[in-house]
Parts: sequence; C-alpha cells; structure tokens
Amino acid sequence: MHWALLVIIVIALLIASFKDLRFGLGALGALLLAVVIFYFASGATPWPGSATQISASSLEPSNVIAEQAYAGSYRVTSRFTNPSSEGHIKELALKVRTLDCPQESDEDSSCTVIADSTSRVTTDIPPGQTQDVVVVVSPPAFNIAGVARWRVTVEDVRTR
Repeated sequence: MHWALLVIIVIALLIASFKDLRFGLGALGALLLAVVIFYFASGATPWPGSATQISASSLEPSNVIAEQAYAGSYRVTSRFTNPSSEGHIKELALKVRTLDCPQESDEDSSCTVIADSTSRVTTDIPPGQTQDVVVVVSPPAFNIAGVARWRVTVEDVRTR
C-alpha cells in the first residue's frame, strides 16, 4: 500500500515538473532523500522481534498424524510449541520422511526410507504457544510391507 502511495506522489511530481522542471525534480529528489533517511533511521530490523532467533533443533514436532489426501498425496499434521518468549514463528522448513518399518520394531534404524520431501510452511505461532502445522507431501507411489511411519524434522525457522 505504501508503494502505491509513493507511485501516485511520483506521478504527481512528474506532472508538476512539466510546468516547472526545477521544482518537480527538486521535490522528487527531496522525497527520495526523505525515504532513504527514514529507511535507515528506522533500523535494520523491519518488524519488532525479527532479531529473535529460534534454532531448528529447539523445535520438536509432536502428535504427527498422516492422512491420505488426494491423488496419492498425504496430509501430515504435526504440533509445534514456540519456545521463545519474544519472537513469533512465521515460517518453517520441514523435512518429512516416509518410513516402512517392521511391525515389531519400535526403532527407526530398522526401517526403510521410502521418501524424503522438504516443504516450507507459513504459520504464525506466538511466543509460548502451541499450534498444529499441516503440510501436504506427494511421495512417489509405494507399497508398505510393514507399518508406515512419518518423521517430521525442522530444517529452518523464520521469525519476526
């Protein structure tokens, strides 16, 4: 919205410069100088709390549920808690791993990896709160010999 206002002002100044070239160009230069000064004076962080960093290793998914969706894709839902006291989680890069495990095994080391996919998910998790995050993955067609398991890991976190 700010850009639209800026474009309107620039167009008005260009029209004004047809009548008096020095006035139009001087006003345009002053406007550009004011925008640059305002940009640098406002600081390097565009949003409050954007300097807050949350490491990917501090986010552990819980309640991972995979449901078959349309055209061979799966809807994987996992719950995340924001451990920060200041920053909102705005985006997560999630790695979803599909495993084929023997029924009697509880360990992932005895499982076969069927597919890995990475997706970026836009979300808004306030500090100290928990929310479900949904990602749709489309692994290649596969047959499960044992039990299908889904593992979700966080590869990157973006905050504001």
